[in-house]
Amino acid sequence: MARTKPPKQSFAKDSQVNGFSSAVLLTAFHSSLPLFASALLSLDAWHIRIEDPSTSTSRNEYALDKGSQCRCLAWGSLPNFKKSEKSKKKRKVEDSYPDAVLAAGTNDGSIYLFNPSESDSLARLQGGHLGEILALMFSNSSLWSAGADGKLCEWDLTTHKTVQTITIDIANPLQSIAISPTDILAASYTIHHLQMSDHAVQNTYTNHTSPVHTILFGPDRHFISAADDDRYMNVFTMNKSTQDKALIAESDVRRITYSNDILCAVTADGVVELFPQPLAATTASTSKRRKSHVAGSKSIIKVVRPDATSVNIVDASLRSNNTMILVWNEGAKMVFETLSCHDDNGEIIESKEIVRSKQPSMGTTNGTKDNSRKGYADGNAQVVSGNDMRDLEMTDTISNGHPSGEDDSEDEAEPTEEPTLAERLHSMEVSAATPAKVPAASKAVMKMPPAGSLATVLTQALKSSDTALLESCLHHADSKVILATVRRLDATLAVTLLEQLASRISRRPGRSTDLGVWVRWTIVVHGGYLASLPGLVKTLSSLHSVLSTRAAALPRLLALQGRLDMVNSQIELRREGGSKTNTGEDPSDVEYVEGESDISDEEEIGIEDASQMGDMDTSDEESEAGSGSDEEGDFSDDSGDANEFAELDAQMEMMQDDEEGEDEEEVEGASDDEA
Repeated sequence: MARTKPPKQSFAKDSQVNGFSSAVLLTAFHSSLPLFASALLSLDAWHIRIEDPSTSTSRNEYALDKGSQCRCLAWGSLPNFKKSEKSKKKRKVEDSYPDAVLAAGTNDGSIYLFNPSESDSLARLQGGHLGEILALMFSNSSLWSAGADGKLCEWDLTTHKTVQTITIDIANPLQSIAISPTDILAASYTIHHLQMSDHAVQNTYTNHTSPVHTILFGPDRHFISAADDDRYMNVFTMNKSTQDKALIAESDVRRITYSNDILCAVTADGVVELFPQPLAATTASTSKRRKSHVAGSKSIIKVVRPDATSVNIVDASLRSNNTMILVWNEGAKMVFETLSCHDDNGEIIESKEIVRSKQPSMGTTNGTKDNSRKGYADGNAQVVSGNDMRDLEMTDTISNGHPSGEDDSEDEAEPTEEPTLAERLHSMEVSAATPAKVPAASKAVMKMPPAGSLATVLTQALKSSDTALLESCLHHADSKVILATVRRLDATLAVTLLEQLASRISRRPGRSTDLGVWVRWTIVVHGGYLASLPGLVKTLSSLHSVLSTRAAALPRLLALQGRLDMVNSQIELRREGGSKTNTGEDPSDVEYVEGESDISDEEEIGIEDASQMGDMDTSDEESEAGSGSDEEGDFSDDSGDANEFAELDAQMEMMQDDEEGEDEEEVEGASDDEA
């Protein structure tokens, strides 16, 4: 019977986040091409980066949709691949890799397909799974996926539709799969062996007590499995219920890859262990057979710094030319190291430590940091006091469209006096009465876009010390938006935000109303964290200084408000007094009877003369009182109004005396007539 050679494994499997302390959570090597993929979580989205291990250069980078989380990666090839018409730039055939494709499974049941030569995803496969996709593998012209719903789906890469769906284990999510032309292996806690022809379950293997994260096919119907939190790797033969052999590592196994009769395992300690001939049959005697079923590694590869600090290896890949590629990350940069698996005698290499210095970061030249091109960063500056204006940028003058030098020259050349309160009020009345020439344009410029929360932008601005980006956030004055933003903000950034707010309030006191809302909600939401800081007084000294300075001006402002209220009340009283003196008896309310009068002609003449004299006296007194009030100032008493009221009272008393005299004469005349 002819043996069917199993397909070569096309990826380094990592179906889920396995507890790596590294920022890079998922990785995958192409089996034959110099391509390496890594997925990492950025500020608000997952980013997938494709790099060339041979040159350590980045080929492309993609960002998943917001809310989508990458769960697994796998490399493969597309059948009858046609390059997109959008990419018209000609490239070399050996550099373009038009048939290479990277599949990325997400938490929402979608699968993204990427090509290293394309700037966008080739396709998005949907509809096969209800939950997360935890494992992917290419086989011939199709793609297989395993999900948390316990189903196994086959996808047609031409139509992007599901070909078939196999339900294996509903109770447990499928963590890993392995596909050959005749067999299917799918595993959760238990490894299920199915035939490709009728999908019938042939056997199950229950040797692992934790989820199986990797299954690799070997020759002669062998396969190797590795599980989470387990340092044992089991070797099985299909159609046999028991394991053939167990390989044991020094710590928990994270990733495994098999090629050229060598098994490579990356452990939780960040080292690589090599197992030569892992599928070799045991030839021990019966008494030692049980002991010989367990084999350890023959070689351990470590990467250390010159100071003996260990480096955590993220992934490793065995190549067809008997070489091995190690990869570890330094910040956001991936570092690759290629070494041979055999020595000069053709034997497996012995345990060794590779000493490598830390790669120079960006902004270095020949390994030495270039300080001449170092830019200013607000994150490196310490705010000593909000009132210190010596080292602050002249943002006020620049924002008004005038450089600082021109303002200084204008101030020295044309010294002006401060306008009085009356002049200010007059200018405000004139500006309010005059309509703006282009109100629509100004409103369009100042209108801020609607936002529910600015937490992502604010976090990026505070971490990168981006002044312009921070100002775009602080210009929002909506209390609801500010509260939602501060609630989502990391508590560790609250101190930095308060220091930036204190600096801006001190430089531009006119913004204290808007920025005060940010200060209030930051202290309310993150008050518990701020109170737990050991050096809280020293940390928030700048904010305390600014708020104390602002609070010290409150009594003077209250005194000024009282004076303004007094001036307004005096003005209102003066207006009311003038209106009372000018109001007289309405002629329509007076009834006139021709030929009748209560007062004689002589008395009328006397009253008119007296009223004219009184008017002259009051007018003179009013003029004198008016001049006196002008000399005394705006806050003098209304003496003219008081004199005017006194003259009116005198006239009314004279008229009452005359009427009483007439009444007495009439009474005496009547008594004489009766006598």
